[in-house]
Amino acid sequence: MARSRRIRARKPVVQKDSTQLRKQIQSHNARVKWFLKQRLVPTARHALLFPIIDIRPQLVLLPARDEWDPACGCPAYPEDLDADDWFKGPQSVASVDSFPGTMCHLANGYDLITLSENARRMPTATANETLRRLFSIHWPGSVLVVKRARRHRGAAVHITASEVSLISAVVQRWLQIKTKHPRLSRRQ
Repeated sequence: MARSRRIRARKPVVQKDSTQLRKQIQSHNARVKWFLKQRLVPTARHALLFPIIDIRPQLVLLPARDEWDPACGCPAYPEDLDADDWFKGPQSVASVDSFPGTMCHLANGYDLITLSENARRMPTATANETLRRLFSIHWPGSVLVVKRARRHRGAAVHITASEVSLISAVVQRWLQIKTKHPRLSRRQ
């Protein structure tokens, strides 16, 4: 129980300016690495964050939730990872197995974590400047992408820097479909 208090003691990251956000991401990643080293967290995976501040997408470490037990013998799945540091409200997850809008299957699936639809409609939801600058799309809140391994039946795996451009294209297409046709995009 003490472990959960230590990890959860941090409030969600407040994104004010790009320099401060970069420092917060570095601090967050260093803190998760320290927790891994001290065995306070059983596992962590790299995910790709599209923050609301006008900077490029960033790789962040997501630790496993306290409820996930490595003794069960199962790998950590995306829903076992703790993304609460990057969101100020309820989250929704969309799984993408093929390139959005096509039948072209991806080698690995991706889970896109965003604010829930109700939270995105709130007037207090902050527009994502990274997505606006990169894709010219208005989207409230951050977008976090977790990679799923196809071979290991959907287990969460690390995202590498070489995959950022592919993931950016998937996110861009998914957001274009989601913002133009919200009812059709529920299948994605």
